[in-house]
Amino acid sequence: MRGDELAVLRESARLALRSHFGDGYDVRSVTAFAVGVQESWGLPSGAGVMELEAAMRAALGEPDVDLSGIKVATLMEAYFFSVMRSGTSVRSGTLLPGRRLPLSSRAGSRSAQTSDR
Repeated sequence: MRGDELAVLRESARLALRSHFGDGYDVRSVTAFAVGVQESWGLPSGAGVMELEAAMRAALGEPDVDLSGIKVATLMEAYFFSVMRSGTSVRSGTLLPGRRLPLSSRAGSRSAQTSDR
């Protein structure tokens, strides 16, 4: 992979994550999001939550995140799946693990309606 391709993925993740978390986010919400990414997709690199979270926090612009020990493949996955999860989270009705949209926002989703009862 060329460096500019990784930079494009990172910038895409930055935009998606900033849109998802907003300003002044709680770092625990990034951890929960990283857990969701790891649980939602079988990541080929076998990335752990700490690696995913570090990549996401770096993409969000946190200056003290060290990515030196993380493989490029893991960074690519973290950035790509950050965009995928942030883009699908509201449509699926899940904002973060344990937080659901009201049923009226999820009309037509039978499985979501029955799971909230």
